[in-house]
Amino acid sequence: MDIKVKVDDNFCDEGLFKEMKECLSDTHFPWYWHLNKTTDPNDGLYQFVHMFYEENQPISNWFPLVNKVLDNQNPVYLRIKANLQPDTLRGAQSGFHHDMGLYRGHTTSILYMNTNNGFTIFEGGPKIKSVENRLVTFPSELRHAAIESTDFPRIVVNFNYYV
Repeated sequence: MDIKVKVDDNFCDEGLFKEMKECLSDTHFPWYWHLNKTTDPNDGLYQFVHMFYEENQPISNWFPLVNKVLDNQNPVYLRIKANLQPDTLRGAQSGFHHDMGLYRGHTTSILYMNTNNGFTIFEGGPKIKSVENRLVTFPSELRHAAIESTDFPRIVVNFNYYV
């Protein structure tokens, strides 16, 4: 399989990225605990999630902020969500998966909100380090997995969309 993963460092302009990072780091930002974050319901892994957009509509007051990230591409969104994985001692790997597996032919982008020693790996492909303001874009058919961070919480915003 030809692995088509695009990595863009310093993707967001400084002002937008700072605003997003402050929002997601604010003590009043609502994060929701989500057990079984992977395709394996018995792996014991968890994360905190905030849904911005789902089922063809914004569902968060903070949607206008994340909507600015890809606005130059005129995306048709399927889902936008933020994931917060607390730092752990184990650095476990989630199961390989497709985001939104029922939908094919869309694009997935992951915006890393902070630098930490976690990363994203692709089945049969590259390992992408979690670097602040890095956007990784790939076809939805590529199976990928997250590796937990052991030094800082890992925060990403995940976009699933058609272009």
